[in-house]
Amino acid sequence: MPNDLSGGSRSNPRAAGPTGGTAAAARDERVRDLAEALHEQQARVAAALGRLRGGERLDTRGRTELTDVGHFPEYAPELEWTASAVTGHLVESARVFLGRIEALRSAPDTVIADFDPYRNVDLWARQPVSALAEALRAAHAELVSSVRSLDEESLSTPGTWDDGTAVTLGDVVGFLPGHVGDHAAQLERMR
Repeated sequence: MPNDLSGGSRSNPRAAGPTGGTAAAARDERVRDLAEALHEQQARVAAALGRLRGGERLDTRGRTELTDVGHFPEYAPELEWTASAVTGHLVESARVFLGRIEALRSAPDTVIADFDPYRNVDLWARQPVSALAEALRAAHAELVSSVRSLDEESLSTPGTWDDGTAVTLGDVVGFLPGHVGDHAAQLERMR
């Protein structure tokens, strides 16, 4: 089952920080845990894509298994996507989240625009997984590197969604392992 740290783009739990030890060790451990969890889910995606060409989809059983998992209750149409559409979405969302991380790091209290995951789905669906694989590898590498560069203090950096809802950099980063894990589970079930 996927690592469920998600709950939709705006209602994400924060990763729990470790207890005990020095503040620097706690900071390093929390960021390291988030980065490692993200990297593990990215590896699951890469492994699943190694056997897919692009047109594969979830069957009825696969959709049923994932309907209540992670962010899918709020984004159920994603369960209809092909392997290529999911791959393109992961490229695009990695870039969007990298931008969110950089925006909050450079200007606390930034207003973060929502992301429409459906906008480019038809574009992505027309491409084979092999054509998207390098872009995904690069986007995932850049995203996990950005997460690794954070520290505990930066995770509390405040921001605001464009609807006025408060968010922190920790909320944004805490969503990532679950989001990628949800899509890894989706790709693993595709036939």
